[in-house]
Amino acid sequence: MAREIRPAIVILLALTLITGLVYPLAITGIAGILFPHQAQGSLVRQGDTVVGSALIGQPFASERYFHGRPSATTAPDPADATKSVPAPYNAANSGGSNLGPSNKALIDRVQGDIAALKKENASDPVPPDLVTSSGAVPRGVTVAGQEIGGLSRADAEQRVRTAVEPRTTQPVAVAVGDVTSEIEPKAAGLSVDWPGTIDRAGTQPWNPITRVRSFFTTREVGVATLVDEEALDSALQQLAPVVDKPPVEGTVRFEGVTPVPVPPVDGQSLDLAVAKQTLERDWTSGQRVELPITVLHPVTSQDDVTKALTDIATDPG
Repeated sequence: MAREIRPAIVILLALTLITGLVYPLAITGIAGILFPHQAQGSLVRQGDTVVGSALIGQPFASERYFHGRPSATTAPDPADATKSVPAPYNAANSGGSNLGPSNKALIDRVQGDIAALKKENASDPVPPDLVTSSGAVPRGVTVAGQEIGGLSRADAEQRVRTAVEPRTTQPVAVAVGDVTSEIEPKAAGLSVDWPGTIDRAGTQPWNPITRVRSFFTTREVGVATLVDEEALDSALQQLAPVVDKPPVEGTVRFEGVTPVPVPPVDGQSLDLAVAKQTLERDWTSGQRVELPITVLHPVTSQDDVTKALTDIATDPG
């Protein structure tokens, strides 16, 4: 047993030494030689004094600089170490404000920042990212064609409601093959989950590349639908009598004594499972919804009909 355990222990110790000590020290040493400034934290100095880092946000008061995004970092209260006080751009700390959209402190801070920015640039709109540190819908997000990126959750929901809600009370036009019809959303158990729709947008991404890309691209997240499964099944099944067609088998019929081929014809039926998914996804689009069908093939083929016709023609009887 010792022979089996000993190699495992040796490998564990060797890998621990290599990955936990040798590798980090080697990489640190190489970085210090090749990239000394970056390896030391990209520090910014005034004379011999370190005043910050190029990688950490800092407050800027001069008009020479771009405005930075709001900082929510804190530091211990000098008067009471058990409490914390705001310390913007504290390099020894990180975190978010976690203030809700109805929080008075957040509202006051955002309104103050907007007022200051408008004073500096009265004719330009204020970018949402410049006055919000979190809580806004990611840039580039659309719902049912409505651009909601950069809005607060409440404003985003209101914009989507304004555009989409009128559609939720109108019959939904559907097409199944060559059959067209309408479905009443309420009778089909379809309604919109408004907060859930905004949840689909997600949160502001941390990846800077993703944030830059959002200036040039859009991402449709779609409406979140609440479904009464039984009511939706019933509504779709009402289409079956006009949609479902059984396949027609090929055969040979006689006109007098002349054999006439009757080709086989495909049938069709509503693909209920996929139709439900399609309707849930597209019913608020304002466009006709194309529902899928399943093609039903007959047992006989055209070759079978041709063979039967040939057999009849060559039958000596």
